Amino acid sequence: GETQQFEKIAVNRNPDQSLYDPCFIARKCQYPVAPILKGANPLLATRFPEAYDFYNNFAMGNRQLSKIISNYRKYVDNNTVTSYTGTELWLHAVCDWLKDDDPDTVATWNNSFWLVDIKRV
Repeated sequence: GETQQFEKIAVNRNPDQSLYDPCFIARKCQYPVAPILKGANPLLATRFPEAYDFYNNFAMGNRQLSKIISNYRKYVDNNTVTSYTGTELWLHAVCDWLKDDDPDTVATWNNSFWLVDIKRV
């Protein structure tokens, strides 16, 4: 038999790179690609179980990551670089993101996976 001839087509980018993005659910954008991976030291499970649980359950989509990077760029573009270290710029960018009242942003962090009580005796 003859092989099928495929033609490449342009499909909208999946903004969140997620199976749960509204455009993907509506079948209007591509499948998610290139997930960002995370890792945690397995010793956390016994030494700091709350931190281990957080790392295992932590999730953030590309839209939210893009918002944080955009916040960071605002500081860099406003020449704030001279008054803050690189780490401080990222901390301010994340802090601005946490203050954002966008429902998708709040839903990302305002859940039991992110808000973990730390118990020590």
